[in-house]
Amino acid sequence: MSAEEQPPLKRPRTSDDSEGPSGSTEQSGPELVRSEELWFEDGSVIIQAESTQFRVHKTILARSSSIFRDIFEIGEQSASEAVVDGCPVVHVSDSAVEMHHFLLLLYDQKYAPGKLPTLTQIMAMLRLGRKYDVDFLYQEALRRLQFEFPSTLAAFNPGQPVYKQFSWQPGALFDVVTLAQEMRIHSILPAALFYCAALPLKALFSGLAREDATIATIPAEVLQTLLIGLDALLGSLGHISLKWIRGNAGSPLCDSPQSCKNWRVTLLEIVFKVKPDVRLCLADTRGFDAILGFLCRSCRKHARSEHQIGRGEIWQSLPQFFGLESWDRALSPDPGPWPMDSHDLATCAE
Repeated sequence: MSAEEQPPLKRPRTSDDSEGPSGSTEQSGPELVRSEELWFEDGSVIIQAESTQFRVHKTILARSSSIFRDIFEIGEQSASEAVVDGCPVVHVSDSAVEMHHFLLLLYDQKYAPGKLPTLTQIMAMLRLGRKYDVDFLYQEALRRLQFEFPSTLAAFNPGQPVYKQFSWQPGALFDVVTLAQEMRIHSILPAALFYCAALPLKALFSGLAREDATIATIPAEVLQTLLIGLDALLGSLGHISLKWIRGNAGSPLCDSPQSCKNWRVTLLEIVFKVKPDVRLCLADTRGFDAILGFLCRSCRKHARSEHQIGRGEIWQSLPQFFGLESWDRALSPDPGPWPMDSHDLATCAE
């Protein structure tokens, strides 16, 4: 990792500070708290995130992280290093919660027995795994996110994420979208945004409450992209995914043209009389089994075939609906900035 990519680590002042009773350097600011779970008496370094201190082992961190390895080597050459209980202190700009998960995974390299990792753990693995060059954590988090938000139609569940790779928590969808934007992981954005598009407008504008009573929201520029994509998807519903229900769209081999046409008109009214459900764009035909049963055999076969073709067309264009260039670009290591500006978004939605 280049010097430009190294995280902003800083050490506290030592020259003008007075020594506290335990030999530690006193600092102004919030009262410091020692981590109960990650404070080892034989630890050789203290990592401080926000007001929480973790006493851990240099060897454990240096073995997995080239960034920490470099920091420790630089620290050994420094004469002005702050110490607490004889251990050098390294200040980091990360949240205490994410640093706790990150360090715990470096030590245990596993989650709680019989439990899926939480999204908070996944976010820590992704952010800090990349920041500190711990590739096995980053890749594991990425694999789990890409399973839940796949880039292929065959792996996609049109209703909602299956949550087999991390545990569901309120606000998870919005947090995933924000994380993907921040980390430029565009491969998971089309599926994640499609799931968001199926939520009520009130949730999109007001946010979703997390378990800790904070509110998960979508950034304003992302919300604009999402709503433009939703409008374009709903516009495509009648002439791509569900084009087979239009009046004269039956099979050329239809046994009862008028009867099948009447049932297609009935389905058309059911789908479009009230607000259409965007999930129908990618739903398979099992959701229409009841109405398809009233069509003749040839029209049923024709409808299923046409619907599958339409699903494929919409899936192939899904990145463009949400302001991304293409699946190939979304899957590339450097997909570029997102969202696009409003003019480019309007072009994509046409």
